[in-house]
Parts: sequence; structure tokens; C-alpha cells
Amino acid sequence: MDVISAYHQLGSYRAAADECGTTHRTVKKIVDKFEADQAGVPPPPRAERAHNYDSVADLVAERVDKSHGRISAKRLLPKARAAGYTGSDRNFRRLVAEAKALWRSTNHRGRRPAVWEPGEYL
Repeated sequence: MDVISAYHQLGSYRAAADECGTTHRTVKKIVDKFEADQAGVPPPPRAERAHNYDSVADLVAERVDKSHGRISAKRLLPKARAAGYTGSDRNFRRLVAEAKALWRSTNHRGRRPAVWEPGEYL
């Protein structure tokens, strides 16, 4: 049974939740969203969350640029810890990987196409 129709038929969140096999909190969330959509109220915009590595992102970008994208997160982590980074190693590796990918996308060395001349190679 549909959660919204179950709520309208039974009249309570808990009864609809028992009927649909979910929790009353989920039913309330679904019904509130449905009623807001019916009223034409747009959902509130999501707030951008701050990352725990935002304070050292500039340092990482600078070091990646200076090393031409060759520095590893393992070598960069002690410098970041000295600069105030207190997050996990894994999260820091993700930051360095993103910075290196961004550096590679803007600094593509590329390959030149081969120009063959007749008789150059046997």
C-alpha cells in the first residue's frame, strides 16, 4: 500500500507505518514532503558542509603544483598536520587525490601525432 494513501485512510503516522512496514518518522517525512509539493512550497536549499581539510586545501594545492602532481599524500601529511590538519589519513588522501587530478586536467602534456614519411622505416 502507498504510504500517503495509508496515512489518509488510517489517519495516523504510526498506523500507516504499521501497515506499510516502516517507521512513523519515515511516514511523517514522506507525508510532509508530499504536502509541501502539493502546496507549491520549494524545499529549503541544502547548506554546504565544511570539510575538515578546508584549512589546508591551499597548502595541498600549492605543493601539488610545485611538485608537478608527483607528491604523495604520505609525504604531505606531516606538513599538513603542522599546519593544523586534525582529520583522518584517508580523508587527507582523498583531498590530495582530488588536487592531483585537478592539476593533471589543467596541465596535460599530451602526445603529438606521428608524422610518417614514405621510406622512413622499413
